[in-house]
Amino acid sequence: MNLLNPSALWIALVAAPVLLLFLLKIRRRDGSLHEETLTVRRSVHGPVVTERDGKALALRVVGLDQPHMAAQYWDMLRAQNLDEFEAALARLQNPFFTVMYADRDGRIMHLFGGRTGA
Repeated sequence: MNLLNPSALWIALVAAPVLLLFLLKIRRRDGSLHEETLTVRRSVHGPVVTERDGKALALRVVGLDQPHMAAQYWDMLRAQNLDEFEAALARLQNPFFTVMYADRDGRIMHLFGGRTGA
């Protein structure tokens, strides 16, 4: 493996995903429960979306590990003015989304922000 080639290192790290098993209980139309196992493959980069020829492709989305993302969006929704909205945005919990703001006083804001990968 050529360590100077980042893609070679990435493929080597992703090639051995971890398997997570979840037992799901599914309610049928007649009211009875049916159990099925959901298998999720995960790597250090995130969930594995496909595997082929012994190699895995993982999806890494920056910011999904932020613990207060839902609270930030809740406060953005409840903001009564631009200052409150910007205070909620300042937490930087949202991954990478474009945010729009407009109010009755004619103030408009467009923010293409969020977190970026390291």
